[in-house]
Amino acid sequence: MKFSDFPRLVQLAENVYGYEDIRAPGFTTVSMFVVGDSGVLLADGQESPAAMKRLLKSIADVTDRPLKWYVVGSDHEDHTGGNSALPDGVTYIVHPRSLANLDWARQKKESAYPIVVPK
Repeated sequence: MKFSDFPRLVQLAENVYGYEDIRAPGFTTVSMFVVGDSGVLLADGQESPAAMKRLLKSIADVTDRPLKWYVVGSDHEDHTGGNSALPDGVTYIVHPRSLANLDWARQKKESAYPIVVPK
């Protein structure tokens, strides 16, 4: 594949999509979303607000249903650095340990981007 092939959206099953974007030469960050009857569930985000906005645009190209749920499957910055670009009102689904890791990173200013710690 070429760098120009990214970001890319792959339909994995009916209403289930994989999304990849380049985060550094040779590395990708993978997300997944599911389009349901009442909204969209996103599993894992992207590394920066700009990258997350590209992902959100890809979701909007597939459906007009709102993003309602966001699963933090990986609490590392390559999946959470763009969380500040998520729309208001999204329900975070996050393990308590990941929540603690995000809070620790926010306190230590371990990211180039604003770290969102859901309540």
